[in-house]
Amino acid sequence: LAMSRLDAMDEEYAELVEQGKNLQALLLLEKTSLLRRETLGIDHPDVQRSLQVLVMSYNGLSMAAVRSGGMEVAWELLRKAERLAGEKSLLRNKEVKSRLLAVTYNNLGCFYRARGSLHSALKALDRALWIEMSCSEVDNPAATHLNIAAVLSQLSKHRAALEHIDCALQLLERAVNSKKPSSSLKSRRQQDASLLVAARYNAAVEYEFLGKTREAAAMYEQAKAAAEQTWGPEHPRTVSLSQTLRSMRGEEEEELGGTSSSIPVFDARSQYLRV
Repeated sequence: LAMSRLDAMDEEYAELVEQGKNLQALLLLEKTSLLRRETLGIDHPDVQRSLQVLVMSYNGLSMAAVRSGGMEVAWELLRKAERLAGEKSLLRNKEVKSRLLAVTYNNLGCFYRARGSLHSALKALDRALWIEMSCSEVDNPAATHLNIAAVLSQLSKHRAALEHIDCALQLLERAVNSKKPSSSLKSRRQQDASLLVAARYNAAVEYEFLGKTREAAAMYEQAKAAAEQTWGPEHPRTVSLSQTLRSMRGEEEEELGGTSSSIPVFDARSQYLRV
């Protein structure tokens, strides 16, 4: 009887997700996870998988809430994710638990940054990075470095920000150059390629803050080349990078100081490229 009920709930969950009713789907997922645990026992593979899906769902919906301004909802979801993946976690696989906890702290860092709590953001992101360093495999360590760099830049710690961007660049360039094209890796390769554009642009911004205009111009050029390869020369982001580079060259010729002004596809608050 319980298994039949679970099957019906799973079908309803899939329908809600397909309809875009994510919050309702999450509430149902919480119920099915509890029922599955009571029916099969905590160590059953299906139960462990459902807990992993629950943590990722909390994280995904929390970031959607941040983007829409629902900070209280985002906070509650991230706290649930932290409890489920934290020290008293019911997840048995330590590696999986660590990866999920790193994702959660990364998103907590983004939450705090969106709220303007930069020191809390940095603390959460540092925890994410330390956890990732203890894992044999992590989802996207370059993104963690870029998130830390964005916060450091807002704190006017531009040299430290550039160090983290350099770490991200090394990871991304190695990933992009080492992966062979395949259907299973296509999405990840595209994500890495997009992040590589962002990292190069962000490095250029930091060089400008440090008064290193030649290095900034060279990095803008690299970002533009990567953007053309990733998105094509007519893509709005590529066009914007071209405009930034032309502006940068004009400033060099006129020997003007300061950083390039932000343009529509960039985060106006931090001048960092969003992908």
